[in-house]
Amino acid sequence: MDWDKFSELYRWELDFAASSQNQDKKFWYELAIEQGCPILEIAAGDGRITEELLKTGCDVTAIDISKKMIKKLTDFGNDRLTAYVADMKNFKLDKKFALIVVGYFSFQLLLDLDEQINFLKNMKSMLNENGILGLDIYPCVCEGEDKTVLKQVYTKTFQDKTVRMFSSYKIDRLNLVKHWHDYYEIFNRYGELENSFDNNISLKECSPDYMRLLIEKSGLQIDKVYGSFSKEVVSSDSENIIYLLK
Repeated sequence: MDWDKFSELYRWELDFAASSQNQDKKFWYELAIEQGCPILEIAAGDGRITEELLKTGCDVTAIDISKKMIKKLTDFGNDRLTAYVADMKNFKLDKKFALIVVGYFSFQLLLDLDEQINFLKNMKSMLNENGILGLDIYPCVCEGEDKTVLKQVYTKTFQDKTVRMFSSYKIDRLNLVKHWHDYYEIFNRYGELENSFDNNISLKECSPDYMRLLIEKSGLQIDKVYGSFSKEVVSSDSENIIYLLK
């Protein structure tokens, strides 16, 4: 996915298309208060969760692969925030953290078993003695049937522009990966097409059984697991499973 292209629309689209996801901000804030400082956030995006983590008074280190997303983070002007452009697959910091946050299904952008295990081992190496690694997982990525023809999802007003978004997806059932193809058209106030771009994103399905295997192979242990940000028990209907690992 080209996160630079999508950076302006990211939080705006999430607010109406996946508004329930914003319940995670309170969850991560409360966990950060409990765990203490310092904090590392992976795939921080434009700082949606970072803003809440900074409210704890902790030093926060944030990484993201998008230069434009990191620019939005550094615009916060907070001297307790350190932000890096980095790929979560291969970055390393010589520092220990009380809490590492991997929010909004970002872990599932790692599509390969070895990548996932290496990532978890890397995170383990950056936890302090009582540190916690938090993962937000969407367990049912590969439900449904393929929709290979672009279909309009919404037409919405963004600032003084109009955005039309179309989407299709295909499921790789052998490797349990869902591949989305999204297409955006942006019109100015006069109805003229000002910009258009494609965005592709793929997520790996991570069922509870699969996660247990990954966690075991990475040398981590489950401290707690929740089926929602209100800390409900995991069920077959859980759209978010939050793993707290140590």
